[in-house]
Amino acid sequence: MTDNGYHIYINEDSGTARKLGRKAIEDAISKSGIDLTRLYILNAEGIIKAIDTLETNDRVLIGGGDGTIRSCAENLYKKNIAFGILPFGTMNLLAQDIGLPNDFKEALDLYAQKDTTIHPVDIGIINGKLFLCCVGLGVMPAASKLREQNRKTTNSSVLAYAQLATHIFEDFTKDIKFKLKIDNHKRTLKSPSVVISNNIYHPKDKSNHNVNFIRTGLQDGKLGFYSIKPRNFFEKIDLIKLLKIGNWKKARSIQMDKAEHITVNLKNNKVLVSIDGEILNMRPPLTLSVEPKALNLIVPAHEKEQAE
Repeated sequence: MTDNGYHIYINEDSGTARKLGRKAIEDAISKSGIDLTRLYILNAEGIIKAIDTLETNDRVLIGGGDGTIRSCAENLYKKNIAFGILPFGTMNLLAQDIGLPNDFKEALDLYAQKDTTIHPVDIGIINGKLFLCCVGLGVMPAASKLREQNRKTTNSSVLAYAQLATHIFEDFTKDIKFKLKIDNHKRTLKSPSVVISNNIYHPKDKSNHNVNFIRTGLQDGKLGFYSIKPRNFFEKIDLIKLLKIGNWKKARSIQMDKAEHITVNLKNNKVLVSIDGEILNMRPPLTLSVEPKALNLIVPAHEKEQAE
């Protein structure tokens, strides 16, 4: 690592930034004692423009949700610029996957007070676009859209859980026909929801993770494939309960597979796709793969083991 200070970029529209406000963020960064070159608190578009001027040896921290991290990563990995993560979003999936606390100030203190290492992780690719966590089809884009609409309102775990239950009972009713190629195996699947992850998700352990979906490895070079199809009232109740307590792999309505390459085709000319929580309109067929160890993350040294 070079001994220059961090360039810190924070999405001013992220949930945590809206809640704290600019002054509280600036005070927290000052109080942490982190070696700072410059702080940028901008909207998403402004951040993308600002990071375009970075050079390979610059030290970078990105503060935002998974969508912000993904958008910045598309730019930074092409330049081979490593960066760290400050959790400012609702889910902060990638931050938690590498073992960071879900609290922005606690994560900031780790970068300020402890040694760091550069750790390469896999990236997922869907039709040429990068994703770091997962891609969702069917119900998931609708759920992401609703979460985005409610992001400016109270964002309690109780509200999030109520929204989850509503989606399971109201939206998991209409099957979508997916024509799939999972590695060299072709199959047809009918399901209201399909999720494809970059590396494999596992139920959370006894640690204090904020979410029920944690990847224990980010260098396995595999896609996880999950189809979710509760067939009746009792399987919906079972799914809600197991998603809540973290033991969702036991849900009878979830079927899982893994592969290096996946192709998804649908009858529609365009389809809504959730990519790390952001909604895009894409044209099938959707081709997904993993690019091993393509992205360099700056990780607090003691968190490196969790990222492997």
